[in-house]
Amino acid sequence: MSNESGKIEHTQDRYGIRPEAQDFPMMVVMSFVYVCNARCPNCPYTNSNIREDYRDRPLMREDTFKLIADECGPHHAWLRLSGGGEPMLHPQAVELIEYAKAKGCKIGLITNGSRFDETSLARLLACGTDMIEFSVDAGDPVTYERVRPGLDWERLVRTVGLAERGQHLPSQLSGGERQRVAIARAMVTEPAVILADEPTGNLDSRSGAEILELFLALHRAGRTIVIVTHNPEIARVCQRTIHLRDGRVAAAPGAAPE
Repeated sequence: MSNESGKIEHTQDRYGIRPEAQDFPMMVVMSFVYVCNARCPNCPYTNSNIREDYRDRPLMREDTFKLIADECGPHHAWLRLSGGGEPMLHPQAVELIEYAKAKGCKIGLITNGSRFDETSLARLLACGTDMIEFSVDAGDPVTYERVRPGLDWERLVRTVGLAERGQHLPSQLSGGERQRVAIARAMVTEPAVILADEPTGNLDSRSGAEILELFLALHRAGRTIVIVTHNPEIARVCQRTIHLRDGRVAAAPGAAPE
């Protein structure tokens, strides 16, 4: 329908627009990435020039994503992350989803499930990701190997199992899982500094090593980690150590041995 100025107006009586969508779209579908690891033989993106046409911009830029999230957030609109590939191949996928949730967006993530680990899943669940849809296209490992030759059935099964544990109560999680969830929740606001008081104190050696490796990965990504510990093995891997006795500095700060 056109008004006197020639501008097209999408009116509810003509187009059947829902009342809640009159001011702003209820969903924005994003072509988040054009890279993929599934190697599906029948994929329209694989069997066309689409990815070649987008070779100069295979990933959505951070500023573009945040601009869209800033617009959608106040309206609590859905952001559907899919595109011509696997969204979790975007190196900033988790932090951008956390950003959008903090702005008020609803998030629908369509994924083949191949790029998750416990930490990324915990962060996505902790920030309140509204929907994680696993695109599978097969119900058994033999068929899956044929239609998704680039992926691994067993990894998919493990990933879905981890996602299901996101519905568990804290009392149903192991000590290591609770620690990872706590770290993920702390990361939602993208803090520059993380304070950890005896983060491995109640964990077995394997879980403790996994938590320590998580902290080291966060540090490599640019975070400052301050750890309070009585464990000399943890102190040895820190870049700088300060020894306290009775509330006072007992030894001059120094770097950990190589």
